[in-house]
Amino acid sequence: MAEKIQTSLVNTIPLWKSQMVLALGMEHSKQAMEAQREVSDVTNELLKKNAEALHQGSIEVAKESERGIVELETLKHTNKLLIDTMDEVLSIQKQGPNLTEIHADVYCERASHKSIIIGKQGSMLRTIGSEARVDIERLLGTKVNLKLWVKVREDWRNRAGDLRTLGYEE
Repeated sequence: MAEKIQTSLVNTIPLWKSQMVLALGMEHSKQAMEAQREVSDVTNELLKKNAEALHQGSIEVAKESERGIVELETLKHTNKLLIDTMDEVLSIQKQGPNLTEIHADVYCERASHKSIIIGKQGSMLRTIGSEARVDIERLLGTKVNLKLWVKVREDWRNRAGDLRTLGYEE
């Protein structure tokens, strides 16, 4: 019987050993396969995200490069301001030293009134200024350069201090 146990041990232990090696090998292969799957999934996800980022970046770069450094509207606006400045300088030079410079504030009680007084693109304020300049030139007997600013002063007509400051009461 001892010989039979000995034979069983001699045959069974190597068989168990080989089965354990196979089981461990299969487990390692399974873990390696799962790791490979995760690496593949992450790689695919990164590729998709990078492709989308590259797509968006390329479009933004193309749009920005087409935009140019200075926009056409900026150039038009700047050109108009320069021309207006030159016209005003020439006008002042033509009028010579007999020119009286007057700076005046036009007060209104509400901010909504201010836009009405100024008008679309300053047209109403320009009209007010032109008509006032003619009257002032007639009174003073000299050419006048009138500069007007519109300011909001809430309820100024009902405050004695404001009326005195603005010259309506003594």
